[in-house]
Amino acid sequence: VNGVPRTHIARLNPDGTLDLAFDPSADNWVYSLAVQTDGKILVGGDFNNVGGQARSRIARLDSNGTAEVGFDPGADGIVYGLAVQADGKIVLGGAFNTAGGQTRNGLARLDANGALEAGFNPGAVGAVFSTALQSDGKIVIGGPFTTVGGVARNRIAQLNADGSLDTSFNPNANNLIYSLAVQADGKTI
Repeated sequence: VNGVPRTHIARLNPDGTLDLAFDPSADNWVYSLAVQTDGKILVGGDFNNVGGQARSRIARLDSNGTAEVGFDPGADGIVYGLAVQADGKIVLGGAFNTAGGQTRNGLARLDANGALEAGFNPGAVGAVFSTALQSDGKIVIGGPFTTVGGVARNRIAQLNADGSLDTSFNPNANNLIYSLAVQADGKTI
């Protein structure tokens, strides 16, 4: 970046110059980032080391780029989507079968400290590429999946705050969804 080596992750100053003090280096692709209200940075991807620590596909960095020592939930496959809820819980979407040491197919939710939330297990058949949060606590997901929570859902679905499928939402997309965003008026792009 700007002629300075950076491995899979960098931070730019407001004027577009490279922040030279921030160099967490990941050993493989970073696919998703989210910044918490406290300034810490969540990183998801296909890496096994980031910020100077061994981390399996998810990590939390301090503002200086160092991996947080106590945050190490791990996933056995790529983490493509990250979203931080208002209560600090972290929603993960990806191509994984386990997260936090437990079976989770493509979707998981962590407590703010990184512990897996036991009651959140919607399950997706196929990867989840994107996660977006609505103001009412619902979660919209997109990707190449065909089933969520045991119910057919083609590439886009909406979950209730508890992780159960919102059966009233079924746009039935006919191709992959790589990215989602929710507008202030609640509409999903």
